[in-house]
Amino acid sequence: MKRIALELKGKYFYIVVDETTDSRGCYIANLLIGELNPNSSTKPFLVASKELEKTNHTTVARFINDNLKRLFAEYRFEDKLLLMTSDAAPYMVKAFKSLQIFYSNIIHVTCIVHGLNRIAEKVRELSPARVEVYRSIMNARLLPNPVVTRWGAWLLAAIFYSDNFVKFKVVMQNLEEDAASVTKVKALLSETAIVKELAFIKSSIEFLPGIMEALETREMTLKDQLEKLSFVEEKLKIVPGKEGKLYSSSSDEQDLNVEYQKSGGSEESSEVECVGCG
Repeated sequence: MKRIALELKGKYFYIVVDETTDSRGCYIANLLIGELNPNSSTKPFLVASKELEKTNHTTVARFINDNLKRLFAEYRFEDKLLLMTSDAAPYMVKAFKSLQIFYSNIIHVTCIVHGLNRIAEKVRELSPARVEVYRSIMNARLLPNPVVTRWGAWLLAAIFYSDNFVKFKVVMQNLEEDAASVTKVKALLSETAIVKELAFIKSSIEFLPGIMEALETREMTLKDQLEKLSFVEEKLKIVPGKEGKLYSSSSDEQDLNVEYQKSGGSEESSEVECVGCG
């Protein structure tokens, strides 16, 4: 920790805050820190990982502040913290507002990939029959397997089953087991709505997993990121029907914008729209 503090002493830096749930169902908060270098990307350091009794803006803000003070100890660092990145959860936004009291130069940028994942979740909400199929065949050992904690994983599964639906249905029809799960899957596969929904997903948002994966890399420039977001927006605009209107409106919400909140400003969060967005 002393080496990290010495390396960042006197330099502008950023923090990344994430909260997740472990296999026991406990809330785990993680804090990463890295140098803000205008000429190159830098690798962040994991400086704290702690179980929280509750997940709210108070516990998250205290977790961040306490660990930054512990890291830098006697070094003055408050005016060097310029950026906080996190997901767009409401308690993260409130935690940021609490931190502004101590760190006057800090701004908040919410995760772009989180916003794209919310668009994908909108699609899943419109197709409950498909969700039931996925839940029913979790033990079928066919890849890719939908993972709740991995953004876009269910979308890859939807595309896979769209490509292999007929073959998979034949396999299920040849199973003579009377297990409840097999019976349920067979009944669901007989519904024509599922085939249509999978085909619609593949044709309209098949590109999203690749975009999300690309945006998670550190090497991508801001220009390239904004170009990809513009590409997403244009693709969503041409999706037909009421679903297309819903997806397109989702891309105009806060999730696909850079949220910019600056100390001394309005209580309401302001947004800086992506270059190339409508």
